[in-house]
Amino acid sequence: MTTPTIAPSAGIAPELLAQIVAATIAALGVQPATDNPLRLYTPEQTADLLGMTPYWVEERVRAGTIPHKRLGRFVRFSAAQIAQIGDEIDPATRRARPRTRRAA
Repeated sequence: MTTPTIAPSAGIAPELLAQIVAATIAALGVQPATDNPLRLYTPEQTADLLGMTPYWVEERVRAGTIPHKRLGRFVRFSAAQIAQIGDEIDPATRRARPRTRRAA
């Protein structure tokens, strides 16, 4: 997963903003997606790691547009899958990047 870029906002230095974000993530106890390759994440945990809503994740699972694993009726995500999903999200708009069409 790529490191999100932080756009400078009025009055706050980007370095300070990055420190605030890092401290907030640490305080919330959110683990990075690369902490254990065998660990599987719930849709809610995946949404937190991606900065999206659980609804966003569940909607894309139903549509089959993001990689996931099914364990019976439960949906889970590996760290590699979360990284792949994160690479497809445009950090500026927090939306999925449009797919390019292949030449016929």
